[in-house]
Amino acid sequence: MTVESAVGTLVAPVTADIVRTLSGSANRAFQPIENLISQERKNSLGLDALIRDASAPGEFDFTTYLKGSGAAGTPIAAGYRACLKGTYGRETVTGGTSVVYEHLRIDTDTRLSYSMFKKFGAAGSLMVLQLAGCFFNMLDVAIRKRGQESLLAAKFSGPFMRRYWAGYATTTTGSDATHVVLNAGQAKFFSAGAFITVTGLTPDPVQITSIDYTTDTLTVPTLSGSAGSGVVVQGWFPTAGSDTAAIISGWRGVATLGGTNFPHREIDYHLDNKMRLWMIFVTAASILPITTKAKIGAKL
Repeated sequence: MTVESAVGTLVAPVTADIVRTLSGSANRAFQPIENLISQERKNSLGLDALIRDASAPGEFDFTTYLKGSGAAGTPIAAGYRACLKGTYGRETVTGGTSVVYEHLRIDTDTRLSYSMFKKFGAAGSLMVLQLAGCFFNMLDVAIRKRGQESLLAAKFSGPFMRRYWAGYATTTTGSDATHVVLNAGQAKFFSAGAFITVTGLTPDPVQITSIDYTTDTLTVPTLSGSAGSGVVVQGWFPTAGSDTAAIISGWRGVATLGGTNFPHREIDYHLDNKMRLWMIFVTAASILPITTKAKIGAKL
């Protein structure tokens, strides 16, 4: 989970950005929102060029355990921290005391967009799905005081702008510093714009600028050398580091209402930022933050 410097511009993650998930999905319907026959266009006074077709964004979701840093006033690991900051918008760190997440103010704060990479399979059958322009829209947390369910699992979801993919392939002859030639039929495992690693060469990762699916050739920025025959080319994904942070348990903590603490049996928390995202010609985005809505249900 990596913050983007420009909305919708894919950024390669590093080890600290990794979030270990229990499940997840990313779907892109490519279903256009038609304006061509709308009443707005039919009754236009001649400025119909300003009325554009739009495409609905993709939707992602994933579930992960919530973890703490183990020290008051110290944020959790970068990837998990990005999930919470992306959902709420504002983070206030008071060293040695607390880390507080609050809803952003749309008149003074900027909502952040993120790049998200998801790895499937292993060497030889690897596929890395790479999403750009991800916005956190909803958060669901169920807090229970019983068995395995006491571990705090959070489901994050929201829209994304663009989807890329990069699989696993090997090279044949004919590569040079800016062209990577794959064995026949393997270019289809990649899309232009995706980050890949060409074994033994730098930069690592490198981003594909274009693909010739007829000749199975990937065009990339200048590499440190030419890939020989049989070199592995695969989707980029950072090496996972150790994860020693403890999962937060629902057995600990209390519900607070009006300054009074109550022991609870179960709590359901749902947050909806009510943000809507439309893609215009699949190259630009219109982002409409409306109002944030949170619901909490509890059994005491």
